[in-house]
Amino acid sequence: MAEVIVRRARETDLGAINRLGEALMGPHADRLPEIFRRDGMEPYWRKCLDAEDHAVFVAERQSSVVGVALAQLMDETSPVCHAMKLCRLNTIVVDETARGAGVGRALIEAVEVYARESGAADIRLSVADFNEAAIAVYRRMGYTIRTHMMGKLIRETD
Repeated sequence: MAEVIVRRARETDLGAINRLGEALMGPHADRLPEIFRRDGMEPYWRKCLDAEDHAVFVAERQSSVVGVALAQLMDETSPVCHAMKLCRLNTIVVDETARGAGVGRALIEAVEVYARESGAADIRLSVADFNEAAIAVYRRMGYTIRTHMMGKLIRETD
């Protein structure tokens, strides 16, 4: 099996990042089309590459980008929670051809190192309830369910 290399993303990775992002959003848009977009995320990814409080990581195997993870640093602002710096794992996706080869684990580990080195005390993420494979990876890596986020659409979206 080819070695997986995780590094910070560059602008030249945007095409691959966008492709992976669209692959991630497909099942979400199929399930909840009124909430999730299927495409058009490249401007968002470009903005994240330039933002000081974001880190975009890519995983390469044989010089091809096969995974991406997006981390964002922020402060806990809820009055019911302890004040702390936290890291939000906003997005992680692994190409279907590379799943089961440790790519997701390597990306999560890179985010964890980034969070620690940036002074974060906690890492938080959301995952769709139907994404059982991702939930299993997170559990194996020590993540636990802390809350359930629910929603109700109260007007039509574009």
